[in-house]
Amino acid sequence: MILVPSRGRPENVRRLWNAIQNTAAEPVHLFVRTDDDDIRYPFLESVTYHRGPRLRLGGTYNEMAATVYQSYRFLGLWNDDHLPTTPGWDVAMKAAITEPFGVSYAPDGNWENGELPTAPIVTSSMFEALGWVCLPGLTHWFVDNVWKTLGEDTKSLHFLPKVRVEHYHRVNGKAEDDQTYRDANDNHAQNHSDASRYHQWLDSDERRLNVQALLALGK
Repeated sequence: MILVPSRGRPENVRRLWNAIQNTAAEPVHLFVRTDDDDIRYPFLESVTYHRGPRLRLGGTYNEMAATVYQSYRFLGLWNDDHLPTTPGWDVAMKAAITEPFGVSYAPDGNWENGELPTAPIVTSSMFEALGWVCLPGLTHWFVDNVWKTLGEDTKSLHFLPKVRVEHYHRVNGKAEDDQTYRDANDNHAQNHSDASRYHQWLDSDERRLNVQALLALGK
């Protein structure tokens, strides 16, 4: 199950769906969450849509995960501007995770050496243990830093250099600017708030308790 928050980009969802059909070795279901005021999205086989109040990226992922975590072992936490390009990426990313909790990810065309898991696959046990897949208090930024930190802390982070999930973002010139990018990237007060929340969590007992909860899944 791939969770995909989307706003104002029906063509991106169709592009992602087409890429998955062309590259996945097994059936992959997309769960796309849009906002109440969003435009109409196309009907596509194996795509489930949900509409609701605007929660931004972190809140949307958490709402979606709460809905489906009991039905799927693996959850993809992707954006609508990601595209898998490696045949069999789905099997490879799932097979890399052998622990009760784990994170696997691939190069995305921006962070070539695996600095950040921008489109990871995580075990749904993450939501079971923590009650979230995105650290509460983060609107958009640093969600992938948290995924990487938790994977490293639990020794369950898996980087797959031979797999590719391309990120077609405006920052690398692969996408046109739009209001969704501006909302996510150009609100400096929001970005500062996310940075503060992430760094507060890094040095806190909250992080240590999160790690303990994830490690306890294997006991």
